[in-house]
Amino acid sequence: MSHTKWIITDEIFESYINCKYKSHLKLNNQRGKKTNYEALQDRLVSEFHTMAKTKLLAEYPNEQALRIPSLNKITLRKVGTLIIDTFAEHGDLACSFEALLPTPVK
Repeated sequence: MSHTKWIITDEIFESYINCKYKSHLKLNNQRGKKTNYEALQDRLVSEFHTMAKTKLLAEYPNEQALRIPSLNKITLRKVGTLIIDTFAEHGDLACSFEALLPTPVK
């Protein structure tokens, strides 16, 4: 039996909140034609993410902003370090993050 790993993106998560069937289709790479409104939303979200990432990177010196392709426990212990463009996996689930700021666990 084949086992599929689900990659939960912001788009799929948002789709799940609005329509579980739409998120199911997206998880299975089935997409319909985007409306002009959806294309506009995608462009605005992309522009916002670019601006937000630029602002975050300006607030953290190079040694405090890490691009880590795959997140693990060691990198999460770097409290106060901005982690951008990362990916985490646990079991059959995976999730991408545009930016994380680890904080101390109390």
